[in-house]
Amino acid sequence: MDVFSLKLPEFFVDRADHMSKILLAAVVFCAVINRPYAAMAECANSSATNIAQLEYPRGQADSVVVDTGNAKKVVSFVKVGTLAIVEGDIVLGDARMLKDATRVEGAIRLFDGAPITDSSGMHPFGKVLKSVLSGPDRWLNGLIPFEIDPALTPDSVAAVRQAMAAWTKVTPVRFAERTFDLRSTYPDFVSFTTGEDANACLSDHIGRRGGRQSVRLVRGCGVGQIMHEIGHVIGLGHEQNREDRDQRVQIVMSNIPLQYEGQFEKYTSDYMDRGVYDFDSIMHYEANAFACDPSKPTIVPKGPLPANVRLGQRDHLSAGDIEAVKGIYK
Repeated sequence: MDVFSLKLPEFFVDRADHMSKILLAAVVFCAVINRPYAAMAECANSSATNIAQLEYPRGQADSVVVDTGNAKKVVSFVKVGTLAIVEGDIVLGDARMLKDATRVEGAIRLFDGAPITDSSGMHPFGKVLKSVLSGPDRWLNGLIPFEIDPALTPDSVAAVRQAMAAWTKVTPVRFAERTFDLRSTYPDFVSFTTGEDANACLSDHIGRRGGRQSVRLVRGCGVGQIMHEIGHVIGLGHEQNREDRDQRVQIVMSNIPLQYEGQFEKYTSDYMDRGVYDFDSIMHYEANAFACDPSKPTIVPKGPLPANVRLGQRDHLSAGDIEAVKGIYK
């Protein structure tokens, strides 16, 4: 009994010490493997008050089902006011109408009577670049008719004209003002108009939609932001959404609010990457785009950036931007 009474406490002490070490290791292990998810949860629960940049207004996440002709897929968008917006600044249309169309049709068809092998017939809902290259989304002879809303401030009007001049100086694209006498001559045109407070620096489409399409501007949309939106009008998508982007950048989802994760979806094979990945493109977002914590990046290059290149610059058209547009409008 004496031996047993002496050994029993030792056994439990050793056992307790062993178990405490196991529990401590488990806690550390769980903390490590769950760190990204904890960060994501913290980000998801945040009010996203830092999402205030003009190129991606705050909104509520939603989605619709689309039929690409090859497959059905879910397309995420952010609802801002009445608008459905993808990738921060591209307007799909009225959010309620899109949802109603999905409920009635089951999926919104991107093709409208065109052969599956030819993407030129894709509905403007989700088309980027391929239809610009070969179909109706390409502006005829590179001529883009436009109107300027009289409600825009003189500074905004000057910025619009300066942004258009930046593109015409180095590419084959030209702009023609759509006066009253030219309305029948130019049925398809771009209207530079005012947007609501939350709907800043937005483009209604990529390439030519047909009829009136808007570039929506508010105070703070400077020349560089307007150059970016005109890039969409011409037919350029966002660089960080290219199909090959994972070879060049890492997207840090743990620093992105859940409602904005869909804004980083890659373009599928229905789209076409043009040229090499261009970190200097005016169509690229900045390193902390959509960030919960703007002091940390959401887009991390896999390797050093070229000299004097800054992600998300809005100062100039890059060599890649210029060559891409020259390739479209030869």
